[in-house]
Amino acid sequence: MPGAVNASDFAGADIGASINAAVAILTTGGTIYIPNGTYNFTTPIVLTSGIVLRGQTRSGVVLNFTPSSGTAITLSNCNSAAVHSFKLTGTGSAFGVVVSNASDSNTIRDVIISAFAKG
Repeated sequence: MPGAVNASDFAGADIGASINAAVAILTTGGTIYIPNGTYNFTTPIVLTSGIVLRGQTRSGVVLNFTPSSGTAITLSNCNSAAVHSFKLTGTGSAFGVVVSNASDSNTIRDVIISAFAKG
């Protein structure tokens, strides 16, 4: 049965690394919850099948991808993955969210993506 984890339960200043650590333990899928706050990250987030990345509120969770290139969040080769309820910001020529080689059952809902050169 899929589980749920709080991203803040994983130590470290980089929320991207914390989220990826949570993905690694949710091998059968589940929800990664992000409490309200502003989080800077340099480690790209990679979601796998069945993972839901959910912020507490769209207006209260800001994920700020600080590298000027790369991809902030990737959903690749997966199905039933989702991102919900947060603001994603970036800089330079970075990509915001990339969905590739994935089924049509993935969801992006209630997410504001801004300040990226490319989606």
